[in-house]
Amino acid sequence: RGGKRKGPPPRGSREKVFVEKNETMESRKPALGGMGAEFTKLRAWQAAYAVGLEIYNLACRFPHPHLFALGGQLQRAALSMSNNLAEGSGRRGSRDKKHFYVIAYASGAEAKNMLFFARDLQLISAERFDSLFARLDETCRLIHGLLEGMSRWIDP
Repeated sequence: RGGKRKGPPPRGSREKVFVEKNETMESRKPALGGMGAEFTKLRAWQAAYAVGLEIYNLACRFPHPHLFALGGQLQRAALSMSNNLAEGSGRRGSRDKKHFYVIAYASGAEAKNMLFFARDLQLISAERFDSLFARLDETCRLIHGLLEGMSRWIDP
């Protein structure tokens, strides 16, 4: 019984699972392509994933009073972009796809709006705001491009 146990800790266990020493954020990024992950080939998804990851990590460092309100909402909006692009790409019907892509676009607008609050509450610097806002804006442009391309086919 004294040997090392393989696999995750038993359910309800308080034992922590540690990542490998040499593992970095770069090595933990999802592999592009692969069966069932066609959405990772979308440039819009790649951009949404990258900026969503950065915003999520940034919002984790907000001070306690802002962590759960603004920080949580900002995280959800940023993650929602890539989540909805992934879900939309998995839909068969064009109208279903478009529906999720519209939600992804709106989540980008929501995240941009919350960045203004984070900047004005001095939770992020003006330089960080400019950088993240530009990346969100570019991501929204890519999503808009998906929507425009689809509109030609499904909206007469």
